[in-house]
Amino acid sequence: MTMTDESMSRETMDAPAMATVRFEPDGVEVVMEPDETILEAGLRAGIAIPCSCCEGMCGTCRMQKLSGEVDMQQNGALFDDEVEAGEILACCSRPLGAVVVRLP
Repeated sequence: MTMTDESMSRETMDAPAMATVRFEPDGVEVVMEPDETILEAGLRAGIAIPCSCCEGMCGTCRMQKLSGEVDMQQNGALFDDEVEAGEILACCSRPLGAVVVRLP
């Protein structure tokens, strides 16, 4: 079976953008695995990120999002104004493209 230019273009257009997270001030950039949280990616890269409950309730993994968009599934440990100011919980956040965060 051969793929036509049209089918290859359609697949390329439908493919999600590669998600990455860069941890500042270290400058370490990690390519995300599917369904991986920022916490999981950082730990996989050997970055010491404080964490405790890993469910978004304690706030131990809180960090500042400097740029980009994330999907934060749970923000129970954060107030609305903190979320608006760019605070995220690394255990519950997945990048939607390129994201830069400041380590605690």
